[in-house]
Amino acid sequence: RSVLQRTDSIYIDQFGIGFAIPELQTVEYKWLAVGEGYPVLQVNTLAGLPVLTRFRYDMENIPTSLPEAAVGDLDPFPNPASDIVHV
Repeated sequence: RSVLQRTDSIYIDQFGIGFAIPELQTVEYKWLAVGEGYPVLQVNTLAGLPVLTRFRYDMENIPTSLPEAAVGDLDPFPNPASDIVHV
């Protein structure tokens, strides 16, 4: 979690005066993953409201099936099933 407190300023050269303008508080929530060089999820809020969400992933590292060895000797029954399957 990072809290950003920022202030901008405007200077009017003609009048020789400047103004400080505080910005709304921004909070960044970041979720980190081992081996990734960036947050895999980031949510930013501005004055408590979510304004930005980022989700990053590497398609090659998302499992879409089980290796055949993991399935092994599964014997689901009954087959065909209409309500509950026992493994």
